[in-house]
Amino acid sequence: MSLDRKWCGILSLLMLPALFACQGKPPAVPSAAEAPSDKDRHELVLQSRDGWKPESPQPKLKIQLINEKNALSKDGEFRYRMEIKNVGRDAVAFKESAPSFIKDGSLCGPSDFSFFVTPPGGAEQPLPCDDSSLAAPGSGLDLILRSGEYLLTRPESASNRFRSLRTKYHFDKFGSYRIRAVYAGSGLRSESNAVVFDRRAAPYRAAAQNADNARQRERP
Repeated sequence: MSLDRKWCGILSLLMLPALFACQGKPPAVPSAAEAPSDKDRHELVLQSRDGWKPESPQPKLKIQLINEKNALSKDGEFRYRMEIKNVGRDAVAFKESAPSFIKDGSLCGPSDFSFFVTPPGGAEQPLPCDDSSLAAPGSGLDLILRSGEYLLTRPESASNRFRSLRTKYHFDKFGSYRIRAVYAGSGLRSESNAVVFDRRAAPYRAAAQNADNARQRERP
C-alpha cells in the first residue's frame, strides 16, 4: 500500500463520525457498551400502546399491584408483581439507590416504596422489610419513564413474572388480608390499588381438626 493510500484510509476513518452526524444517523454503539440505564429500559420498561393519551397534564404515576393467587403460597409468602405507568403528559425521572425495589425487591434502606397490610380483624400497619435472603443486591435504578410507558418489577425467574414480598411479617392468622403499596419519590406520591387474599387451613389440618372436634363431642 502506498503512503498516500494509507493516509486516505486513516482520514476516512476519522471522518466517519462527522459523516454520520451530517446524515442525522449516529454511529452504532456495540451492545457491550450499552449504558446501564439503556439495559434497564430494555428489561423493565414497556412502551405505550397505540392511541394512548395522557390522563393528566401534570406528572403522575399509576401503580397496579397484582397478586399471583387469591391465597397464600404453601410456604406462607405473598407473591406479586407491580406495574407503574406514567399517565402524565411529561416524562418522569425515576431513580432508586441500591438495593433497588424494582430490581431486587428490597424495601430496606432508602427505599421510596412502602407496603401496608390489614390483617383479619385488625388495623392497617406497615410491613417490615427483610433483606436477609438478598444474597447480592445489584445496582440502583436511573432511567426516564416517558409518557404512557410501564415500569415493571423484575421477576425471580424468566418463566414467572411474580416474586415474593421481602418482609418479616408473618401471615399466621387465618382469614382475609388486604395489602397496598405506596411510592413517594421523584417528587411524586402514588398509591396502588389494594389486593385481597386469604390464608386458609390446609385440607389435612382442617380434616384433623374436624375429627378432633367430633371426638370431643362423643366424650361423656
